[in-house]
Amino acid sequence: MIQIGEAAPHFSEKPLFGKTITIPDSLSKGPLVVHFVRHLSCPFAREALAQVQDRYADFDRVGIQVLAISQSDRTLAFDFVPRHHLLFPLVVDEGGRLRDAWSVGSDAFLLGTLKGQLRQAARTQTLRAFRHGRGLGLGQELQLGADFVIDRGGQVVHAAYHGSISDVPDLDTLLAVASGA
Repeated sequence: MIQIGEAAPHFSEKPLFGKTITIPDSLSKGPLVVHFVRHLSCPFAREALAQVQDRYADFDRVGIQVLAISQSDRTLAFDFVPRHHLLFPLVVDEGGRLRDAWSVGSDAFLLGTLKGQLRQAARTQTLRAFRHGRGLGLGQELQLGADFVIDRGGQVVHAAYHGSISDVPDLDTLLAVASGA
């Protein structure tokens, strides 16, 4: 797992739409929030991206870059991004190379997810997530998400690995940490 204070893994990736994002070069524009989501046909990933989209202006207003990384295939992603009006870049990681570099794990047998669903808040969130629908099951079903904040110097200043497939990012925390980075 990537620890706070470590250098962020270097990469240079072309999002579906927009200019190539390179770590550390792109950090001169401001801190970067990297948000790993499951495949785009997953209702939980759709809910997480909808929440990020709803708050994107808060990040943009203070100069914080946002990048989403999904394991979906390119065909689904090329349809998803404009259909859901994502304003932030999305990188497709079909082979899982970025997930491996950032040590984003999976939920073996979905045990973490099942434990999490026992909480009332998780059940409510599950119902909210399924409003976004479900597409074709194109992706690893056990894959988890994660959120990172990288400061201008290329250091990881926040790392949150999700414990279940239904976890969503804590956007208030990401915004506060990135604002201070």
